Amino acid sequence: MKPVNFHKDVEVEITTAIDWYDAQSEGLGERFLAELNRAVVSIQKNPAAWPEVSFQIRRYVFANFPFSLVYSDLGDSLLVLAVMHNRRKPGYWQYRQQ
Repeated sequence: MKPVNFHKDVEVEITTAIDWYDAQSEGLGERFLAELNRAVVSIQKNPAAWPEVSFQIRRYVFANFPFSLVYSDLGDSLLVLAVMHNRRKPGYWQYRQQ
């Protein structure tokens, strides 16, 4: 499996989402993190399985949360560009691919 690296701004997105879900219901943030971990393992196993949203950028849509994992296959590794809420600011992460 290819190693996965995260853009420096992704940590804030993950932390913000977990904190928000934990404030809604105890354990919900943990469920979000578990789904994120499943997404990472899935893209590692088969990076080309999810559709391209732009040139060499793919999007894995979470099953139980309104989020997507936006990533690029760099050949020897994967780069997660965003853990994006599906209903807010589409495309805000595009500057990260430069």
